[in-house]
Amino acid sequence: MVPQDSLLVLLVGLVDLIPTPPEPKLRKRGRAKTYPDHFFLKALVIMIVRQVHTPSGLLAILAQPSAEMQALRQHLTLPNGRFACRRT
Repeated sequence: MVPQDSLLVLLVGLVDLIPTPPEPKLRKRGRAKTYPDHFFLKALVIMIVRQVHTPSGLLAILAQPSAEMQALRQHLTLPNGRFACRRT
């Protein structure tokens, strides 16, 4: 049997297919970017679909122990294993 992903997981996965402009060769002054822009877009999609209005509410629903939330946490994790904290 093939496991089915939920519609929300598929929708968040489609955000990766959106073309983004290349990073500039010379980095601007200031703090380096920690999270890519498409991570924030993924979080926004989750917040709109789940009707969550605060970042702490988003982190609360992502902490639920369901298979859907586990898949969404994997989409919002950096390649080095870092996950967004409450201050992001």
